[in-house]
Amino acid sequence: MAQRMCIDLADEKKAIEAAVHYLLCFTTIGAAGVGLVYEHKYSSDRLKQTRFEIDQIWQKHMQGISQRMEKAHQEINQIRHEYQEINQVRHGFSIINHVRGRARVVPFVYLAGLQKNDKTI
Repeated sequence: MAQRMCIDLADEKKAIEAAVHYLLCFTTIGAAGVGLVYEHKYSSDRLKQTRFEIDQIWQKHMQGISQRMEKAHQEINQIRHEYQEINQVRHGFSIINHVRGRARVVPFVYLAGLQKNDKTI
């Protein structure tokens, strides 16, 4: 009477070991069948490893992009800040004067020298 084996499919390693044991002991396939089972197991493991490696490479790539974007934003903000400082020094803390519908930049340095009744602006 043939012996029956119950294979727990939840645990893949035990399932493969049980299948190999069954092939060795209870079939005429013998060693050739064992080679096929191990080849399938190797292919499955290699596929999982490849997917894991691809996922790691993708995560590293995305992290690199994120870091480069953050660095670029910092550099842009630094350049903006420096540009604002240069303009403030060059123009003497500018203000916008909306006289007669025109927008004009009038430096504080210039305004300090004007009289109250001066209509040149």
